[in-house]
Amino acid sequence: MTPPFLIAGDAGFTVGAPAAATIPGAGTTTAVVTFHATTLGPQHATLTITSANGGTRQITLSALAVDTTAPTVTVPADITVEAAGPSTTVDFSASANDLVDGPTTPACSPASGSGFVVGTTAVTCTATDLQGNSASAGFSVTVTDHTVPSVTVPANITTEATGATTPVSFTVSARDLVDGPITPVCTPAAGSRFPVGTTPVTCTATDAHNNRASAGFSVIVTDHTGPTISVPGDITREATGATTPVTFAATASDLVDGAVTAICAPASGAAFLVGTTADYLHGDRRAP
Repeated sequence: MTPPFLIAGDAGFTVGAPAAATIPGAGTTTAVVTFHATTLGPQHATLTITSANGGTRQITLSALAVDTTAPTVTVPADITVEAAGPSTTVDFSASANDLVDGPTTPACSPASGSGFVVGTTAVTCTATDLQGNSASAGFSVTVTDHTVPSVTVPANITTEATGATTPVSFTVSARDLVDGPITPVCTPAAGSRFPVGTTPVTCTATDAHNNRASAGFSVIVTDHTGPTISVPGDITREATGATTPVTFAATASDLVDGAVTAICAPASGAAFLVGTTADYLHGDRRAP
């Protein structure tokens, strides 16, 4: 009787094994016994050898069908997606098939449906059959960030001048899909001093992956405030003739322009008639 032997491969493989027997009066006869295993485990067969002179001999052969072949794992090609947030959900499909067990589900790490951060993440999928044979396959998930931040600026700002330049404060913000809130840089910056007129302001936000976006608005400083005029008190003079020259000093100061010239009518040094004369002054060059 031959000793047990192993069938290499999975159940269903056909493997031949030699068997020899000696029949009295007929010498030694050699035959090949073929096992075709349909299940795992011990396999048995009885071999009957008959010689030309009618002699027979029976021997029993045993074999052990084993499964040493790992499953075949199928994974997708490398995946590239654009970021949808700090982490991006990525779904994929992986499968495995085993010669003995048939289709089986591989375990992937990270799993399908996981959140992936910006960059390249290796995914490994492993399948194990019922006999403990394992196989793995891998691919990469690459999450890119090409989306610029969103910049929020105020509407155009109009304010009245408080001096030659006027400080103006404002609030701006920016938000990025991946990085969340970020601080934009504005030129001129909030709190800067603005001259009379219209000044454009540009605010730029840059995320961690150097995606940049800008938004703008205008600061309009108006000057509708007249100057402050200083005149002397009422003047009384004794006539020195049909008309009498009278001199006086008047000044004017403007929030924006500073000292300006006061124009008096009649002017200082003019000749005044006997009686009371009203004098009018104009000082702001922006005054009507």
